[in-house]
Amino acid sequence: MIVSGDTTTMSGNSNDLEHAKSLRNRIGGDYIWFRHDGKGYVIRDASTVRQAREFHAPQEALGRQQEELGKKQEELGRRQAELGKKMQEVRVNVPDMTAQLKQLQDQLARLRQAGTQEELGRAQAALGELQAALGELQGQAGQQQGKLGLMQGELGRQQGELGAQQGRLGQEQARLAQEARRKMRSMLDEALKKGLAQPE
Repeated sequence: MIVSGDTTTMSGNSNDLEHAKSLRNRIGGDYIWFRHDGKGYVIRDASTVRQAREFHAPQEALGRQQEELGKKQEELGRRQAELGKKMQEVRVNVPDMTAQLKQLQDQLARLRQAGTQEELGRAQAALGELQAALGELQGQAGQQQGKLGLMQGELGRQQGELGAQQGRLGQEQARLAQEARRKMRSMLDEALKKGLAQPE
């Protein structure tokens, strides 16, 4: 654990973290706390602490990049949700067809009593006109939803790109963490040999 002011760079479990922080008042200043062969050690040497922070600096920079990407993904998600809501709210002004429907009902009632082929043709034509008008309205609604769908697709594409970037950053983060652990182990072994690491 690297304890520097109010920040702690952790490599261990939460109990180790709490223990390392609890030493802050007793030690004062920046320090490294670690376990070796079951014992706790502290390194107060400023250049060693600075070097340890430098090992972790690339990870912290990458973490900030991931945080920025996360914010962008969150914003895209919000915009996608808004578009989804708009798609559900697509409305078309349906004209009042009450009179036409009443006329068609009257024609059909007369046909039931004994209509001619000509009257049947007129009723079918009137029904066809109503269906065409409704079909046009459905088409308008479909066009509006289609435009929103295209926008939704573009946001999805952008979300995919951000996800791919997030994946690459995650892989780099894992590589940097492994490298930092390797360097820290080597540095801690060296600090033990030189006597820079003192039992707590």
